[in-house]
Amino acid sequence: RLTVVGDLHGSLADLGAALDLCGRPGTKTRIIFNGDFVDRGADGAEVLAAVLALKLAFPRSVHLNRGNHEDASLSKVYDFEQGTSQVL
Repeated sequence: RLTVVGDLHGSLADLGAALDLCGRPGTKTRIIFNGDFVDRGADGAEVLAAVLALKLAFPRSVHLNRGNHEDASLSKVYDFEQGTSQVL
């Protein structure tokens, strides 16, 4: 089974809902996160960390595409850059 998840925009709730629907990544469950992990939502850094952790834990089952909101200029416009400095 293949699930495509797009436009999380910094929402841990949406990430959790997507994982609840598709299940744990593995040999029979693959997930493509189709970019726009960060900005707008309050949890951009946490969402980015979570999808990166999923990629590290399940390298053959989790795939990440960079969206336009992962661009440096858009990260500034949507305050992701400032938000990460506050988290760190």
